[in-house]
Amino acid sequence: IVSEFAYPLIVGSSEIIGGSETQMTNIAEHLVLRGYDVSLLTFGASDKKMFYHNGVKIFVPFDSKRLYSFLFPHNFIKLLKTLLQIDYSVLIQSPVSLLTAFLILFSKFKNKIYVFSIASNRYFIGVNSQKNGLISIMEKFFIRYSDYFTVQTMYQKKHLLKMYSKEGCLIGNSFVPFDSVSSQSNEKNNILWIGKFFSYKNPQLFVNLAIQFPNQNFIMIGGPTNSKLFTKIYGESIEIENLTVVGSVPHREIGKYIGISKILINFSTVEGFPNVFLEAWGDGLPVLSNKFDPDGVIEKYNLGFCATSYSE
Repeated sequence: IVSEFAYPLIVGSSEIIGGSETQMTNIAEHLVLRGYDVSLLTFGASDKKMFYHNGVKIFVPFDSKRLYSFLFPHNFIKLLKTLLQIDYSVLIQSPVSLLTAFLILFSKFKNKIYVFSIASNRYFIGVNSQKNGLISIMEKFFIRYSDYFTVQTMYQKKHLLKMYSKEGCLIGNSFVPFDSVSSQSNEKNNILWIGKFFSYKNPQLFVNLAIQFPNQNFIMIGGPTNSKLFTKIYGESIEIENLTVVGSVPHREIGKYIGISKILINFSTVEGFPNVFLEAWGDGLPVLSNKFDPDGVIEKYNLGFCATSYSE
């Protein structure tokens, strides 16, 4: 399993991670429980190039904070040596990145199976709109030359077949429940946002909501804290008394914020199946989502509310 930025989750640091990293580590650990020999390759500042975590062999060839770091010659050599060291038959990667093209070619050369794990609906939305040419070419290459596909939802399975004539294996998202603090707290009076401070996540809309409802308490969790968008929103929050921008926290600490909140809000324009939805529902926290309801589960199972517009 290749998950480039899962290292903070594995070691419990406060660096930002996404749902893909959570899913890949969960899958790795559950495969071990079923008797499989599993290795997970990730990047991070580790003194050990190989160690065990919950039965999974963790390989850390080098430290990286950028998607293209593997292209540096010294890093590429370390990556290649590590891949040659791991005796694998199947390679699964999520999320896909610039590294994906190399992993597909390497797997073809070694006569191994490459599995494209689809973690976002972005492959199926706006295909007729203008895209960055290089990104479009790369995505088509990834899908054309991958051996198998996993998907998170029936929506993805249907559109993978319709648009690319590829079959996807549905693997529903999983999560490990947090040590709940809900039973210990009567103060579930916060409105919560958890995510990466990327434009498509629309964190600014959450700030606007806090301004619109000054008598409610709003909390934002996420990063990267060195991004321009985070810096902008953090600066604005100083002047907004009912908004607290916490920044990045270790994944295991997210549970305490879920435990003191009454609702989780999502403003993303594109997702797959957000892991934070499952983590919220696991603690009985409803989700308010704007135009996004994966496979209609929010409405079907009364897990919150999916609005059709921001004003609604």
